[in-house]
Amino acid sequence: DGLPVTRMYNKSHWDAEYHPADVYFGSSYVKHLVISDTVKYVDSSFISQCPYIESVYIGASVENIKTIHFNPGYGVYFSKIEVSPDNPYYSGKGNCLVDLRSKVLVIGTHKTVIPDDGSVEIIGSNAFSPAKYWLGSIVIPEGVKIIDFDAFGDCDKLGSVILPDSLEVLDAEAFSSCKNLKKIELGTNLKAIDVTVFYAIHPPEVYY
Repeated sequence: DGLPVTRMYNKSHWDAEYHPADVYFGSSYVKHLVISDTVKYVDSSFISQCPYIESVYIGASVENIKTIHFNPGYGVYFSKIEVSPDNPYYSGKGNCLVDLRSKVLVIGTHKTVIPDDGSVEIIGSNAFSPAKYWLGSIVIPEGVKIIDFDAFGDCDKLGSVILPDSLEVLDAEAFSSCKNLKKIELGTNLKAIDVTVFYAIHPPEVYY
């Protein structure tokens, strides 16, 4: 009726009284998603509901993106993130989604280059779940202080990681189930490593 859409959100289908139009509606056809400038709230479940999605554009007014743990098998083709340059809350620099207020990298892809301009201090929980089938290497720049819960979980192709001297915390399961991770180099300022950081794999060679 000419009213602007301001919120994208789905209740889980087993809780809903009816199935919303964009749950299993033929989501395998959706490859490119544009979130318009009127939208303020987004639930990142669009990645899991659209298993063949390749890219997303986030408009200027989006101020809250609720992240979820991505289900296995989803996000295989997801590789491009763009954010309107007029959005004051989020950035798409480096082909990743960064919350500029908290300096958290919210979503990454296998083509992400983490910005080294100081805008990222935390690699968020499950951030690289959509990249887990293709991420072969990643440069974690100086300025990153925390790698959060399961940030790189299940990244099967990740072989080695060099952590910056700025890193202070490796949280639980940060590199869980990274079955091909053979080498990790720790920086000079690391203060806390959770006991489950390499959960479900043989620990790699660790260099200090």
